Amino acid sequence: MKPFNFLISIMLALACSLSCAQSKEESPADFLTYWVQFHTAWTNKNFAQLQELSRLPITMRGVVDGIKPQKLTTKEFNSRFAQIMQERSDELKDGKLVTTSVYEKIKSIEKPKDPSNDGTHMRVEDLQFEKIKGRWKLTSLYSDSVQ
Repeated sequence: MKPFNFLISIMLALACSLSCAQSKEESPADFLTYWVQFHTAWTNKNFAQLQELSRLPITMRGVVDGIKPQKLTTKEFNSRFAQIMQERSDELKDGKLVTTSVYEKIKSIEKPKDPSNDGTHMRVEDLQFEKIKGRWKLTSLYSDSVQ
């Protein structure tokens, strides 16, 4: 092999190894992949899958500052999550006050947007997600039921 061809081969191998290393790093698109799974489980009210997509216990915070956070454990996950999904909130849409459930609000979010996503944390409405050991998990949420 000629020295020039050998040098080109080394440069190509180095470029390939760098691009492979970069592709192994999880990009913002990885959250979108996770979100599709989470969103499907949410839409279907598949509590078993939602548990798998969460880091338990989940920290639950009240909507008012100063309320002591609570922990949502595996034992109470299904009943509390069903309750959280039913919570209602008001928002202004096209100049009208509209009341929707947390379930409907999250269900309507096909592709979340979060300008504060730093690659390890993501917030969608009142749900907070973290990347833990390279995998996204629901870790905390805000709920009216925390008092």
